Amino acid sequence: MLLLAESQSRPVLIQSFGTRGLLTRTMADRQGYPTDRFVNGREIDEFLCPVCLDVVRDCVETKACGHLFCAPCIARLATFECPVCQADTTSGVQPVAYLRRRVGGLSVRCKYYKERMDGQAGCTETFALREEPRHLAVCAFEPVRCRCGESMERRLLTIHEAKSCRLRAAACPQCHTVRTLCSVGSGSVLVPLGLR
Repeated sequence: MLLLAESQSRPVLIQSFGTRGLLTRTMADRQGYPTDRFVNGREIDEFLCPVCLDVVRDCVETKACGHLFCAPCIARLATFECPVCQADTTSGVQPVAYLRRRVGGLSVRCKYYKERMDGQAGCTETFALREEPRHLAVCAFEPVRCRCGESMERRLLTIHEAKSCRLRAAACPQCHTVRTLCSVGSGSVLVPLGLR
């Protein structure tokens, strides 16, 4: 059978085995980990979900036939047949802890690795997939929100707060008290820090 899948911004045809009908995959449909994030593409072949075509997330196997899927992918199927071999799956699925650990140990690039709009490279860090939450907590390219409400990459936050944030602290030219600079109308006014 053939599946319709999304590559970048245009649909492409992908050969798949055993799945009935056509499936249009959009970014919202992605349940697994995108394959292009993995450093070694050869080591992921055994971990591909036949429904979303990504690396399995929350890996489960069917009790009837042992095929692997992302837990959300197999849960959203409308039939009780394995999409690979059409075996009856009413006996359910079970988590595969060993494979979840193996997938968690695979090397991935940061999700902000891809080239940015301004032509510069993004984050170049690689790490085990299970370490992603720790990395994202400090990644310079992770989007963050300033207290003024603007969003930017973490690496730009300090500069923004010091130079262009509408809530940045500044010394009053008359009394030299540090206050929050707040744009009001056409000019900027100093507001005491406690009143922002």
